Formats: sequence, C-alpha cells, structure tokens
Amino acid sequence: MIDINVAVVGDVAVSAHLTGMTEAVRLVLRQALPQLGAELAQAAAAQAPHRSGKLAKSIRGSFRESGDQLQEAIGPHRFYGRFQESGLDTMRKSARERGITGVRTRLTKGGTVLVSARHGLLSRLPGEHPFHLPAHPFMHPAFESLRARIVAGLTQAVVKGSQA
Repeated sequence: MIDINVAVVGDVAVSAHLTGMTEAVRLVLRQALPQLGAELAQAAAAQAPHRSGKLAKSIRGSFRESGDQLQEAIGPHRFYGRFQESGLDTMRKSARERGITGVRTRLTKGGTVLVSARHGLLSRLPGEHPFHLPAHPFMHPAFESLRARIVAGLTQAVVKGSQA
C-alpha cells in the first residue's frame, strides 16, 4: 500500500491547489488501477495450474474506493486458489475419530446388495492419514514479473495527475 500524507500550514491558495491536485491524481488512478489489475490477472491466469481451467478463469480484479483509499484486489474466486498458491499440510481425522472402520455388505430379501459403513475400532498404521498439497504459486510470480511495470504505471499516473 502506498500512503501519501501532506500537511500544509499557511497559504490558502497553496492548500486549495494541493486539494485539487489530489482529486486529479485520484481521477487518473481510478483509470490506471483497473488497467494494471487486468494485466496482473492475465499474467496470473497464464501461470495458474490448469487441470480443468476453472481456477485460471476465476482470476479477476475488483476495484474499491472508500474514503481516501483506492484499492484494486486481484485473486482467484475459487476457494481452493489459496491452497494452490501456498500449499496445504494437514492431518485427516483417523477412521476411529470418524467412527468408520470399514464396510459391510449384506444381501437383502429382495436380492439386492446393501453396502453400509461398519463402525467400531480400527488399527491404523503410523503416518497413514497425512494430507499434503504442494504449493503451486501463480499469483506471487505473476506480481514479481510485473512489479516494475506496476510501479512505473502508478508513478506515471501520479505524475500525470499532479500536472493536470
């Protein structure tokens, strides 16, 4: 986040000019941020894991303006996008904690086979239930590849707005 704070004590004309310049900068940034966000979203979608393509299609930006802040947030709108980016390590609940120890099959009077969960105790081997999803970063590398372009675009927007 870039914070710019200016305090002017004294001349009213200088203060009015700086206030107008702030609005001019905000106007230019309102146009620049979504453009830069679209570039970043496109780069991230190109680097995203693409087994089905749904994750890449869900990457988009959203522009917000509240008070003194202008914000462009880019990211996947699929819940598993954050797990793909940073990876996931967890331990699944054991079968005993889930209460299931196996399956039971039986033949009904109608001649069909009924399969149901068998509840009870189950011996498990050490390390049987770990779950690991390796990280496949796509947002961070996309941002790093466009960092210079984003900084240059924001700098140009601020300079253009301050000259208006």
